[in-house]
Amino acid sequence: MPNNTNGLFGTAQAAPSINPVPIQPGPLPGSTFVRPQQVAAGGNAEALARSLSGLSQALQNYANVKDQQSRNPDNRENKAFLDSLPGKSVADLQLMAQNGE
Repeated sequence: MPNNTNGLFGTAQAAPSINPVPIQPGPLPGSTFVRPQQVAAGGNAEALARSLSGLSQALQNYANVKDQQSRNPDNRENKAFLDSLPGKSVADLQLMAQNGE
């Protein structure tokens, strides 16, 4: 028996024609880098600025309404103050004026 080392695993049997499949690596979780989605910068700052400008206007309107109410002689606080004056002496009134009451 002739020693034919060209066969399958060094034997005399002929190796069938094997067409190897090339390796095709596939992506695995964590093996590829994906850039995170980026939020457009500036949009949030503009929205915040608009909100704060609206808040500023609202606070200014509130202050104007409160100022008008405090100057109105018919409101509750002014009526209570005016009702308390008749029982006070001139010295008490002068002391109140000095203290800014």
